[in-house]
Amino acid sequence: MILVHGLGGSHVNWSQVAPRLSAHARVLAIDLPGFGLSAPARHGDLEAHVVALRSVAGAQQEPMTLIGNSMGGLVAMMLAALHPDLVSELVLVSPAAPLPRFVPPPSPRIAAQLLLQSVPGVGAAFTNAFRTRLTPAQQVHLAFSSIAVRPVSPDAIDEAVDLARIRSTFPWVGTAFSESAASVRSWLMRPGKYMEMTRSIDKPTLVIWGDHDPVVSPQALESLLEHRPDWQASVFAGVGHVPQLESPVQFADTVIEWLARVGIPGRK
Repeated sequence: MILVHGLGGSHVNWSQVAPRLSAHARVLAIDLPGFGLSAPARHGDLEAHVVALRSVAGAQQEPMTLIGNSMGGLVAMMLAALHPDLVSELVLVSPAAPLPRFVPPPSPRIAAQLLLQSVPGVGAAFTNAFRTRLTPAQQVHLAFSSIAVRPVSPDAIDEAVDLARIRSTFPWVGTAFSESAASVRSWLMRPGKYMEMTRSIDKPTLVIWGDHDPVVSPQALESLLEHRPDWQASVFAGVGHVPQLESPVQFADTVIEWLARVGIPGRK
């Protein structure tokens, strides 16, 4: 399995589920370019993330189960559409998806902030100012309080704080975030292209989301499932944008049970 984080995330976003998943498959949690401990690519768009993910998946000896959260879900879909030979199954966790017409975002405040952070130049400056005003611990607590509904494990918070402390020395953080945010926004503003890509995917797919997600509208994901009624859905009650951190046991069990149902045994 390859686990792909979302915008602003990293490999530590999977620390609460990786041990349980690793009992059934070899698990790799990656940092996309410009996130976690990875240096940025020349361009921080989704296509660069797909190239990075392809290099990891292509180095394996068999097709991978891809599990992607938020932006990482969109990156996983793009790889499955472009390079189906590298993918065996998809698990999309609150994947970035376009809002249906006339449906407001679940949190106007978060939507406005992400829009600002996606503006070239302005977004990087805003993100860097945010980082300099707050300590690493304050950054992490504010981020989790914005996207999660249930409490996140103290261990996961400590890991995220340690990583944020390291990343405070990286000069590219604001630019990498802004460029990726702009690329996600560009994709979501072209729902026709998004759905065309979605329709081209021919892999077994499970979509997991929380019914209180403040970032990706549950209505957007219900609309996605209307276009792909063959995909399976699992909605976590009382959960926000990061089910793997808010309800890790339920998350891991759901993935493992689904893989068993679609007839793909876990791999060591």
